[in-house]
Amino acid sequence: MNPVVDLEIIKSALLYGEPTDAMERIESSLRRLKRFADIGGKQYPDHILFLTKMKEYLQGNISSSDLGEFLMEKNIFQIEDYKSFVENFVYYCEYSRDRYNLKFPDFDSKRCDDL
Repeated sequence: MNPVVDLEIIKSALLYGEPTDAMERIESSLRRLKRFADIGGKQYPDHILFLTKMKEYLQGNISSSDLGEFLMEKNIFQIEDYKSFVENFVYYCEYSRDRYNLKFPDFDSKRCDDL
């Protein structure tokens, strides 16, 4: 299980205005990771925690700054310039939330200023 793959799929879905796809990826990955843990396989606590935080973010339960603080604290992804990555990722998330007036599941597939 590579959390970077989930991260990129979620980020792409949000940028293209498909939060339903992002949420489906989050939920399917959470089920898969929990199933592995239940059958005695390798544990993925940081990956599960990241997906849970992303789900909370899409539902509007946590802010962009909370998401950024969580990512800086946990250092889940093995990326060279981690601080820049977190700033960039949080910007993408905030941009998507603002542009699409996103608070899952209340999403009408329109930009916030569309009629």
